[in-house]
Amino acid sequence: MTQEDVLERFMAKYRVAREKLAQARKRLKYAEESKGRIVALEMQAANQRGTTSAAAQEREAKAGAAYANWLDEVAGAVLEESQAWTEVNCLEKEWDSYRERAWNKRAEMKLY
Repeated sequence: MTQEDVLERFMAKYRVAREKLAQARKRLKYAEESKGRIVALEMQAANQRGTTSAAAQEREAKAGAAYANWLDEVAGAVLEESQAWTEVNCLEKEWDSYRERAWNKRAEMKLY
């Protein structure tokens, strides 16, 4: 296997991993940004049920099922982003290791 083949295989895996990371970060950002919308909608619902205080509306909103679902979504997005980042990081370390081995091999060949 030539060095170009090794490079092309690595780059294919790396592109896929970077795309996964980008998608995971996008999902996490969307999940984080949706908190305000979810709380606002739940506060409006609490207001319609007769809760007049903003603090009480917020407490009700954060105690509701929609907020719990949001927390689960954010936790899943964080986990997905972390796994994708780890995969990219491992591929980068793998590439560094390959380059170092190749460099050492070339250095050895020059000695002989």
